[in-house]
Amino acid sequence: MRVGRVAGTVFIAIGAFWLSFTSLADLAARSGIGAGQAWAWPLIVDDIIVVATVAVVALAGQKAAWYPWALLIGGVSSSGFGRGGVLRVWLSL
Repeated sequence: MRVGRVAGTVFIAIGAFWLSFTSLADLAARSGIGAGQAWAWPLIVDDIIVVATVAVVALAGQKAAWYPWALLIGGVSSSGFGRGGVLRVWLSL
């Protein structure tokens, strides 16, 4: 049973990364970033989310936790707007 849960979690994580990566790379390319560099944009945004999440958990209950929370909110917002197509619509205007 545990193997099934782990496999399901890994499958969802890989799918989410793939969707996030392709959407954000496309957004970067449409924003004028060259194809040779557009692949880095989704890695930066998603890595900010991962690092900020770990920092929020590590600094739980401390005053210094505001900074990773700000990074996490900014990263999730950037990723969400990019995948949701909001910025794509704005860029096409």
